[in-house]
Amino acid sequence: MSEMAEVKPSPSMFGGWKLKVALGLGSAFMMAAPVAAEINWTEISDLIEGVGTNLFPALITLITAAIPIIIVVSVVGFIVAFLDKILGMLKV
Repeated sequence: MSEMAEVKPSPSMFGGWKLKVALGLGSAFMMAAPVAAEINWTEISDLIEGVGTNLFPALITLITAAIPIIIVVSVVGFIVAFLDKILGMLKV
């Protein structure tokens, strides 16, 4: 019977000391960045209002325009399939 060797994870598989140092320095710099920067909330609120007033009505208009077309195509497809089944039964 052959025995399978168990794979042991090497230290470099999950990153060595270089990766840990780089992640530590990166997180330290990212902690300092929000303190130095100031957020312009008026621009963000204008962007959110623009999405709410410009994008969503266009999506709602698209959906309300597509629903009747989908319903008509479904009904026509059902009628065609129904008539095809009737004609298929008459041939037999």
